[in-house]
Amino acid sequence: MQEEQRVDNMLNCEVRFLATTVNCYTEDEVLIIGMGNDPVSPDHYLILSRFNDGEVDKSIGIQTHLTEMEISSAINSIVLKANILTIAINKHKVDEVKAKKIVIEFGQIDQTLLIKYINDIFLNSSVKVMINR
Repeated sequence: MQEEQRVDNMLNCEVRFLATTVNCYTEDEVLIIGMGNDPVSPDHYLILSRFNDGEVDKSIGIQTHLTEMEISSAINSIVLKANILTIAINKHKVDEVKAKKIVIEFGQIDQTLLIKYINDIFLNSSVKVMINR
């Protein structure tokens, strides 16, 4: 019974934080978006990455301050609206990601590179992408 309650609580878990740093870059042909609440030692962060190897959804990873490693095939949808990035996690990955939804707010930035990286990372994947400026 306690295990069921723990899973129910996890399914309702929403992680929120304010990112003061947003980075988009490519390293060894891996596309990476990093967001954190500190440029050097964040205690809240998100890393999205895609390497081109095999099945598209399995090549897209998510890692946060709550997980010890990158998790693939975890993202159901990603929405960028104004200065808020919202990521919905696939039900079968909620336990691994330790969240049902991740909401990251960030300051005014030129979103051109962020939008390009979101589109490139999720290109041809099953993830629903919505971008509203």
